Amino acid sequence: MQGLRARAAITVPAPPRIDFHGGGADPVTALVSGEIDFAAAEPMRRRIAEALGALRSRELIVDLSGVEFMDSSGLRALLQLRGQLRGEGGRMVIAAPTETVRGVLELTGVQRCLQVAQTPRQARTLLGQAGG
Repeated sequence: MQGLRARAAITVPAPPRIDFHGGGADPVTALVSGEIDFAAAEPMRRRIAEALGALRSRELIVDLSGVEFMDSSGLRALLQLRGQLRGEGGRMVIAAPTETVRGVLELTGVQRCLQVAQTPRQARTLLGQAGG
């Protein structure tokens, strides 16, 4: 049949939601929910970096308990945030990664580079023990 074209539905995931709390003398917690893929990773990294500046903190907890999917772009964004903080004398802890995210961290070996806590509370404790 000439003139007919098949149309494929393309689903684009929504950017991850990021909620912030803390700052100043307390660590900033970035609660990330959704998917962290190629399209979302860099905007997420920029948004968290901007929040750290606005909230005047050099300590960051990235709570990944709501992340359904993360690819290597998300890993890169987390490592860049860690590098930025270390360059400014700050610290970062990943908290509560989902089973999917934990699998990515373990498969790539990145958990050896990033400090990972099972809960946000444990992450705060780790930051306190690191000299805070």
